[in-house]
Amino acid sequence: MSRRMRNRIFIFVVIWAALWLGVPRTTWSQEAKIPDANAACAASGLPEGLQKKLSAQFASWKIQGLGDLSPSAAARWAGGYYTGCPGIAAGEFREKRRQSCAILLVPHDKPDSAYRLVIYSQASGDSAEEFAVVERRDAAGASNFFVNTGRLDELFDEDSRRKSHMSAKDAVLLFDAGETEYEVDAYYWSENAYRNSAVDV
Repeated sequence: MSRRMRNRIFIFVVIWAALWLGVPRTTWSQEAKIPDANAACAASGLPEGLQKKLSAQFASWKIQGLGDLSPSAAARWAGGYYTGCPGIAAGEFREKRRQSCAILLVPHDKPDSAYRLVIYSQASGDSAEEFAVVERRDAAGASNFFVNTGRLDELFDEDSRRKSHMSAKDAVLLFDAGETEYEVDAYYWSENAYRNSAVDV
């Protein structure tokens, strides 16, 4: 091989290496494309009134995040193409045209040991803000649970909604996605209280 040919090959290799090393990492690193999954679970994004309630009553608790889910619950969350935070659900849970927010809380120190499901409704018109603990569990397995929003008219037929006096638009869906069981409970406002029923989702 002539010296000129060797020089051409050398220059080609140098240019190729420079181009390859100069490619931004985000174009070939899948990890770089994955955003901070727990950013959606930051309490700072919640209504101010709800933030104050959580700080005052649940200072040692946090919002259930993707990193807190068990493998089976994480798989169910991913398989359902859910977005946002598994510990936050927003909707019109209290009444139509009034925004509410459901929060699934777990202890900071031992997040799998317990959970609390709370629902907050903002003040609207003559209605003051409301904050209620609607479900509590003090046993291992909290990592199997997450929440989402479901429309009442898609979960219950018209006759069931009328008999149960469901006047809101949405329900809070609490998923139990353990390895050996799968259950979804809908929490909805009925006759001046939040009630729950098992649903098929």
